Parts: sequence; C-alpha cells; structure tokens
Amino acid sequence: MEYQFGIKENDSVIKYTYKNLKDHKKDLEFLYDKSSKNIIFYVDDFTSLNSPVYLNKQIYKEGFTAYRSVNYSQILYHRQYGVLGITHLEGPHFVFLPELNIELANEVFYQLTK
Repeated sequence: MEYQFGIKENDSVIKYTYKNLKDHKKDLEFLYDKSSKNIIFYVDDFTSLNSPVYLNKQIYKEGFTAYRSVNYSQILYHRQYGVLGITHLEGPHFVFLPELNIELANEVFYQLTK
C-alpha cells in the first residue's frame, strides 16, 4: 500500500502521520512523547529498549532503535525517519520503506520479530 508521510513537531510531541492514498480508514498516527521518550500508537505505550539498533544504509544513513510495549508489540524508530516497522499484538504489521522492496521488507520484519 502507498502512504503519504508527514511529521509535525511541537514542544511536547512529534507526530508522525501515514496517510493511505486509497483508503483513509487505514491512516496511521504515531506520537513520540519528548518528556517520556516513549512512542504512543493508539493506546499502546512503547518504551525504548536502547538496543538493539538496526542499521541498513539502503533504508537510512543512521540506525533505528527498538521499542517494545507491555504486550510485546515492537517498533523500529528513528526520530528523523519515523517508524520503520511495527509488529502489533492486535495486528496488522507494517514496514514503511521509501520504495517497494520485498527482500528489504522481509529483513525489517525479521528484525522486529526476533
């Protein structure tokens, strides 16, 4: 699916929006809380694991930090890039790449689930 990506920042949060170009019901929004340094996705709060960091220069020049929620859902995140991928207990799972690349998407998904 194709998404349009947007970032808005204020004093307390960074808001990442992923607008589905065909169905607005599939739009996604993530918030990075600057004070807690957590990521909020709907009602889930994701806390940084501080490691491991996933790096693939094909995707972005800097590494992504893993975040996990209490239900073991996981996110790979970088402040400038946004969310690279998410596995969520209640599904669905997403990988956000600049262009379609199934091999790379599978690699990111593997990093999220190992």
